[in-house]
Amino acid sequence: MDEDLDGSTLVDAKAETLQEVGFSKIHSEKILREINKVASRQVQAAVAGISIPLLEKDLKRMELFGAQDKVLNDCEAKIQNTLAEFLQESETEKLQLEAELTKVREHIERVTTSTLAARASAKKIIVEDLQEALSKVQNLKKEFKRTGFILNTQVLNLNISDYTDLEHKRTERTKQIMSSTQTVLERTMPYVTEAPILRIESSALCKQLIASPLFTVVTSKTTFEQRYTLESKERKRIRMEEEQRRREEQRRREEQRRREEQRRRE
Repeated sequence: MDEDLDGSTLVDAKAETLQEVGFSKIHSEKILREINKVASRQVQAAVAGISIPLLEKDLKRMELFGAQDKVLNDCEAKIQNTLAEFLQESETEKLQLEAELTKVREHIERVTTSTLAARASAKKIIVEDLQEALSKVQNLKKEFKRTGFILNTQVLNLNISDYTDLEHKRTERTKQIMSSTQTVLERTMPYVTEAPILRIESSALCKQLIASPLFTVVTSKTTFEQRYTLESKERKRIRMEEEQRRREEQRRREEQRRREEQRRRE
């Protein structure tokens, strides 16, 4: 029993080795079973809780998903600011109108109702349009937060107890990330690019032409640019078709211009 036996040598030991140093065959096999159990528990404890780093493809998609938050916030802020400014300007416009109407009240009384009614109708359409767009963005933000919660709690943390079939688990996680974010990233988000117009324009001849209509309701609906973080296949197809039409139109114009220049030289 003078052999140098320690934990490291016992891990690699065989039954014959233990028998050579004096253990019986039955005891040798029992000792090796216990050693293997301990070693297995140590390996499991060493790898437990290891979080596998995201692949480059995963990181790019998550960066894209993170950018969605800024787009949503920008859309929401732009719509809210546009709506607030529009309502404020609307009130100012109303006061200006009433000041002018006071000067010509006797005759303008008949057209006030119709003018304000048309204005109110146009205002209602614009406000409803902006509120609908705002509601859409806010719902998209809720959907975005739900998706983020699912990603953080169910998808991103890939904890494993061993390295068995690691590549398959990574592939499955990538599929989950892609499927979880695809719909959210393809959503279109209304972003105000041109504020609505609603004003009452008074005629330059309103004092002289009391018998004529004195005001015209000028209005325009809100113009939105549909922004998105991830271009869907259908939008990409439409965009490429539009670009192709523009190129063909440009080539047609250039050819026409060359023919005209050639005729002038002749």
